[in-house]
Amino acid sequence: MPANTQLQLAYRRVLSLPERVGRGSAMVALLAFTLVLSACSRPTTLQQIKAEGVLHVITRVAPSIYYKGRDGPTGYDYELVQLFAEHLGVELRIRVAEDNTEILSVLAQDFAHIGLAGLSGQKQFQGQMRALATGIEVESVVVYHRDSSKPEALADLADKPLHIVADSNHEPQLEEARIDVPQLSWQVHPGLDAAGLLARVETGELPYAVVSSNELALNHVFFPDVKEAIPLGPPRELAWLFPAMQIGH
Repeated sequence: MPANTQLQLAYRRVLSLPERVGRGSAMVALLAFTLVLSACSRPTTLQQIKAEGVLHVITRVAPSIYYKGRDGPTGYDYELVQLFAEHLGVELRIRVAEDNTEILSVLAQDFAHIGLAGLSGQKQFQGQMRALATGIEVESVVVYHRDSSKPEALADLADKPLHIVADSNHEPQLEEARIDVPQLSWQVHPGLDAAGLLARVETGELPYAVVSSNELALNHVFFPDVKEAIPLGPPRELAWLFPAMQIGH
């Protein structure tokens, strides 16, 4: 069985443990990660990490992923990858990217071991990236200003451009939705993150945007006038991303 498949199965078994296991389950997941990466005949990524003494991770600033808190860096994904680095006994070296485009570019060039981008394992990544599900599900949701008319269906947004960040999960879902609503259109904003889109909806600069439900919830305190209208599709599972050549080669 390919190493990446073994890793997926081991990690999913950990995610099925009771919630009360908490941080212990995270450590078991990291141990499973370690054992699977060691199960290759040639020098593995794990061996390379230990030889250098550094785990290279690229991410972006987002409340759900990584940010600077009062006591230093924090965020769900950051805490988990920090546990992994501690388990390996190596330094965690974080590179903060401007956006997902930069994260994907760095991973494609094999300049980082792990990418934390708040993305799912999209079909367009196949052959370019490998993905490990985190067990967290989110939706792509259309948002609007509370003083504006709330769209009740995607058909209400025909000929009303939606705004999205670059290299997100939202565009593939919009492309699927356009099969049923051909007039659906959107504009991609390179260099802008979800918080930037929400800020522009808050001020009225943008009428509608699409963001992940978790980023909307975590930014609600900053943009209280931005409300959820409708989901684009079913929930998707977020994933950590890895260079394609890294696992199972």
